[in-house]
Amino acid sequence: MQALRRGLAPPDWAAADHCSWRGVTCAGGAVIAIELPRRGLRGDFSAAAGLRALARLDLSFNEIAGAVPAAVGALAGLELLDLSMNRLSGPIPAALGGAVALKFLNLSNNALSGAIPDDLGSLKGLQELQISGNNLTGSIPSWLAGLPGLRVLSAYENKLSGPIPPGLGLSSKLQVQRHDPGHNRQVPRPFQRPHRQQSPRRRHPGIHWRRNQPHLL
Repeated sequence: MQALRRGLAPPDWAAADHCSWRGVTCAGGAVIAIELPRRGLRGDFSAAAGLRALARLDLSFNEIAGAVPAAVGALAGLELLDLSMNRLSGPIPAALGGAVALKFLNLSNNALSGAIPDDLGSLKGLQELQISGNNLTGSIPSWLAGLPGLRVLSAYENKLSGPIPPGLGLSSKLQVQRHDPGHNRQVPRPFQRPHRQQSPRRRHPGIHWRRNQPHLL
């Protein structure tokens, strides 16, 4: 935690007991959650990868730049990773596929580029994937259609192309988020269940339906 304090430099992380620091939750002396949204943070958070009991990491709405640390993928118990609304760049690390407990992954509104790595297909418990507002290229991976618990997918405002994988978006459990003015400016609270739409067909800009198959424009 001392390395993370040096990297992020939150102004109120000064007490000797790191479990008393603002935004830090401990259980049995181990750090299980770090939630520091809207703190104006600009530093390096790669030291968080050393917190083996970490289940929630929320650094959304800050000014953090640079690459997403690949070492975060070593956190086998991580369930929520929210890095949205920062200045992160470079590719989505394939190593994130090692965080096999991930349920909520939000990387939206950064400057990430490259393809969506196939290694994320190992996240079989993924329920929400938000990657909108980046510079991602390539196609929508076919493995997304095989994630049994996926119920929120947000991928608008990228440079993705090609067809939507068969079966993706046809499930009544899947909510494909649409882009409206001001949409996605508030990040859902951790583990909050979104409201489901009534229709099993969800549309968002960039997707249209043709002969019962969705395509990406």
